[in-house]
Amino acid sequence: MGTGGGAAAGGGLIRPMCGIAGIYHFGGGPPVEPRELSAMGAALAHRGPDQAGTWRAPDGLVGLAHRRLAVIDPTAGAGQPMSDGDGTLHVVLNGVLCNHVELRARLEGLGHRFRTRHSDTEVLLHAYARWGVECVHRLRGMFAFALWDGRARSLWLARDRMGIKPLHYRVGPASLTFASEVGSLVAGARSTPVLRRQSVYDHLTYLGVPAPYTMFEDVWKLPPGTMLVADERGVRTRPYWDAAEHLNDPAPAAECGPPGEAVEETRSMVRAAVRLHVRSDVPVASTLSAGVDAALVTACARRETSGLAAFVADFETPSPFGESGGAADMAARLGVPLHVHTVDARGFHDVFAALTRHLREGPVGAPDAVVMVRLGTDMRRLGFKVCLVGEGGDEIGGGYPSYLRDPVDGTLPRRHIQAFSEADKRTLWRGGPVTSSYDALAALVGQIDPQLPDAFHRATLNAEFKLRLPDFLLPRVDLAMMAAGVEARVPLLDHPLVERSLRLPVRATWFDGRPKYLLRRTLAGEAPGSVPPGKLGFGRMLTPMFERDLPGWVAGGLLSRPGHPLFDLVDPAAVRALHDGRGHVPDAPFKLWTLYALGSWLETL
Repeated sequence: MGTGGGAAAGGGLIRPMCGIAGIYHFGGGPPVEPRELSAMGAALAHRGPDQAGTWRAPDGLVGLAHRRLAVIDPTAGAGQPMSDGDGTLHVVLNGVLCNHVELRARLEGLGHRFRTRHSDTEVLLHAYARWGVECVHRLRGMFAFALWDGRARSLWLARDRMGIKPLHYRVGPASLTFASEVGSLVAGARSTPVLRRQSVYDHLTYLGVPAPYTMFEDVWKLPPGTMLVADERGVRTRPYWDAAEHLNDPAPAAECGPPGEAVEETRSMVRAAVRLHVRSDVPVASTLSAGVDAALVTACARRETSGLAAFVADFETPSPFGESGGAADMAARLGVPLHVHTVDARGFHDVFAALTRHLREGPVGAPDAVVMVRLGTDMRRLGFKVCLVGEGGDEIGGGYPSYLRDPVDGTLPRRHIQAFSEADKRTLWRGGPVTSSYDALAALVGQIDPQLPDAFHRATLNAEFKLRLPDFLLPRVDLAMMAAGVEARVPLLDHPLVERSLRLPVRATWFDGRPKYLLRRTLAGEAPGSVPPGKLGFGRMLTPMFERDLPGWVAGGLLSRPGHPLFDLVDPAAVRALHDGRGHVPDAPFKLWTLYALGSWLETL
């Protein structure tokens, strides 16, 4: 992670995003090959194009690799892997500890002495030396890291509470391999992972794979809020944070206070979250749209840093779903310069094809991930490496109208069924025996006390924080922005803000009968004037392209090729029927997109 001198907006400095990887032969065996580490690091070069580093233990049984995106101080002294003073502890960190300034001060007060001036990676080393693995409860931010403890001969992995930063791993009979992205695991692997057909089946519904599974049989992802320890006894995981604990502990009425007090508390917490996330000594950008969330983040950020610029994308063909008009109005109110990126169908498809070849994790389920790459590329071209995004606002703001209606089978929230329902897949699937994708959703619903007065709403939020956010929404931001070499920060998922929101009753977040009451009132205080009514979804601006261009892509790329690998898993007749009858099938364009993206990805395997 980067370090460096100089004053930073908001106080302190934020480290850049990176890529991490490593191997541990906890059962002995052959030493880690330097070429393996180098190959794994090279596969993450896009996440950290500025600096590379590896470390291997003297006995060769453990090795770490790191790629660095240098937002500040590119000197070698701040590089990774980083070790403590006596070489006992070694760490690689992807992400940012937003409270590293405060943690450093606390540790210095306890007698710790630091070699660097600003490195949050060094703060992590000292925090572990002081508090052990329980130091994870003191960390605030978005992170995935691996720390080798030479005395305990253990490797410790952890992922942030919301799953903002990714972490994947493979476990062999006597070894553990981990990396930020699946492509890095494959680069260092001695065996090729096998496609997991149940995951493909689940992807058709969720556009992601419920943790801890991935698209491959022997590749796992560490769930959000979870740590992993590997030592001579093997590999063990355990959660250290759980959204359900907060959802099952609703705040009493007296704690919520009247609406005015709730708005002020929300405003204070949002400002504090943005203040921590905007710490940087390089120019900061933000995404902006016609909605509340990005506008609120941008409004708070412009108070904390100078030189803020906003970015929005819109499709070349105007439609009711366009974002640039609403974004331009808000940018003018805030006094923030706005850069508009116009997406055209041909350019979209070119970037989609490149992103599909790049991602080993799975298909480009969310088409707006392609737009994120385009925005990130614009940001880098204009000198920005840091971007604030508004993800999480819907979830901490009480959710969507669909939270309160239209369940599936009477108990499951329809909100999380992104593409194909179980009924749809009965005529579509031909990939062999599978179990219902709804099982994962039912398990999350079952973690919430059914006796709570707003139990279904809370169950839906539990699924949101454990499935839709970490397995669909957040990867489209991280993987897409990192493909462009841009660090995306998510201040509305600051965990103290999230924990408070999870405990609030529906009546507090829906005070005026609509969701996001507290966030909309907070925005009204930050940007006086009318509050945006809310957008219909970032990717909806692509509707003209889905209606005009996508059918031709499906016909030429799938239906004209009977031997396409997609048809080992789905019935080509069902795809043809969906394509030909798309004018009469609800959500047909998005379902066609799901199949086209899946088929394109399968061709890369």
